[in-house]
Amino acid sequence: MDIKYNKQKRELRDDPVMDFLFDAKDYLHKNQKKLLNLLVIVIVGFIAFIGINFYNKNNNIKIQNAFGTAMIEYETNQLVKAAENLKIIADKHPGSPQGMQSAFLLAGLYLDSAKYDDAEKYYKISSKEKEFIGAQSYEGLGACYEAKGDVTAAIASYNKALANPNAAYRHGAIRWKIALLQKDSDKNMVIELCKKIMADTNAIEHHQKAENLLAVIEIGG
Repeated sequence: MDIKYNKQKRELRDDPVMDFLFDAKDYLHKNQKKLLNLLVIVIVGFIAFIGINFYNKNNNIKIQNAFGTAMIEYETNQLVKAAENLKIIADKHPGSPQGMQSAFLLAGLYLDSAKYDDAEKYYKISSKEKEFIGAQSYEGLGACYEAKGDVTAAIASYNKALANPNAAYRHGAIRWKIALLQKDSDKNMVIELCKKIMADTNAIEHHQKAENLLAVIEIGG
């Protein structure tokens, strides 16, 4: 009887599945405290994950509602109220899509009011947007620097706008601005810019002006 029992026990021990189960049981017994701590960490992490997602969802709803209110005010020409709400969104949530859009619109209002330092501040926020708004923000920055008499910074910002294909329809207008800034300092560059403007089908309104400037430069030698 004992021989048979021992033989069965030995056969069980030689079974890979049983070996795994025995090893697992032994591991659990020896590492019970560590595993309980790990389980606690996993549970806490899961709860934190749910909490963060819930907070972000609620926060996004609040941002969208605030931006919606600001846009209604902006579209209905309530610009003082719009500026106040756009500023709150841009200041509190500068990295969000609504924050960058708010910064862009606010910068435009400041630029129109000749508040160039404020416009520069918010155009720098909106310039971090990777598509259309980012491209136009660099054009806005160029306008700020140009208004403040910093021609070098203005040209640098306009060139950044030109490097972004998302606002290609504005490239003719931007090239024209650069050409005017450089017409007395770099005639070769102005000639090149005028030719590009005249070849740009999106810049028809600037074709005649570019042609006239090119003619003046060629006459003047």
